[in-house]
Amino acid sequence: MDISRLWGIGKALRALVELERKARYTGDPENRRARFHLQLVSRNWRDAFILVLTCAIFALINVRWIMQYRLGSVPSLDEAGYLTFAFQYFYALRDGGFWNWVYTIQGPSIFSPLTAASASLVFYFFGKHLVAAYMATLAAGIVTIVSTYAISIRIMGRQQALICLILIASLPAVIDYTRTFEFALPVTAATCVALYCLVRTDHMRSLPWAIAFGFCVGLMPLFRTMTLAFIPGMAMGAFVYSLSHPGGYPSTAKRLLWAFFLLLLAAAVAIAVAMTWFWGNAEGVFQYLTNYGYGAKATEFGPSHFWWGTIVAILSALFIIHLPHALFLAAGGVAMIVYLARSYASGRRRTVKAIFQSPVTPIAIFVALASAVLLTSSNKGSAFALPIIPLTIILAVWAIFRPERLSAATNLRLPYIL
Repeated sequence: MDISRLWGIGKALRALVELERKARYTGDPENRRARFHLQLVSRNWRDAFILVLTCAIFALINVRWIMQYRLGSVPSLDEAGYLTFAFQYFYALRDGGFWNWVYTIQGPSIFSPLTAASASLVFYFFGKHLVAAYMATLAAGIVTIVSTYAISIRIMGRQQALICLILIASLPAVIDYTRTFEFALPVTAATCVALYCLVRTDHMRSLPWAIAFGFCVGLMPLFRTMTLAFIPGMAMGAFVYSLSHPGGYPSTAKRLLWAFFLLLLAAAVAIAVAMTWFWGNAEGVFQYLTNYGYGAKATEFGPSHFWWGTIVAILSALFIIHLPHALFLAAGGVAMIVYLARSYASGRRRTVKAIFQSPVTPIAIFVALASAVLLTSSNKGSAFALPIIPLTIILAVWAIFRPERLSAATNLRLPYIL
């Protein structure tokens, strides 16, 4: 960098300092506006710094653990199978180029290809080593943390988002699946990003975010086929979310017409993305899911009873949540019930309107319907529930620390109290 550029940067910094000084000591509206913008920029930089610092600590801790405990260890049976696919895709890319890699990924299989495909790219760029495969799941963990933090800021505020950031980054299930090469964390990342895009559509009014939402929903079954059962919950949440917020349009009919058009467009994008692999593998995947998800083979993985057996299985797997997180979720559930009861008591029409307008609604609908899907299957493993758990934490934080209920002074104290 030459001297003239350094001199220009120095002048710009001096101008910013002078502008802030004038804004602080003068009553000019222009200066007050400039001070507000400076505070906003500084707050955004602070949020970005906290997020980057959290992700860096998360990555360093997990990389150290992987290097210390996974090097030289024997992978699990599932990991060995998925790593076989990753090495197969890597050799296809190395020996035959990009299109041979794509052709190999689209080959006959009943297992979703994108996790192994991501690892094959890591092998290609950083070397064929077992530790490199875990970098794919580590990246998925970071994406999960970032996307849930972004959702929290969007629907609540910075202080509540900080609580979500701490809880999700310290969640044992997220940490454990960062250190294993399985499908659970990548599909969790895709699910959280999809819901972030849905919230950003602003009640299905934004064309780019609607397309991004459809794209991420299409990626979900490509990371794990069983999330096909979660897509109706995602669709229902998007539909309900699109039925409100008529501002900016001359009539409700035109707004709804545009929202339904974007819904159909998002659905078309999701189907197009998913069919890039399901076109040649749908029959095998259907047979696999109906046999091992709901068929005769399903009872090998969990109880066949719908309610009691499911509750016992979930309670026995609470270690994936950790007791402090579980207590927080329980408190959030109680707070949500109290909030809904009080809202209903204050007026049915007002409650329905608030539900339709809230960006929390599509997340709550997705969590409720996805949980109902898991209750109907004998597969009760923690990996199947992982896409729901971070979103449930967001709902719990929202219910306990609702922005409209808390004063600014209380908000400032919450992270330190926690």
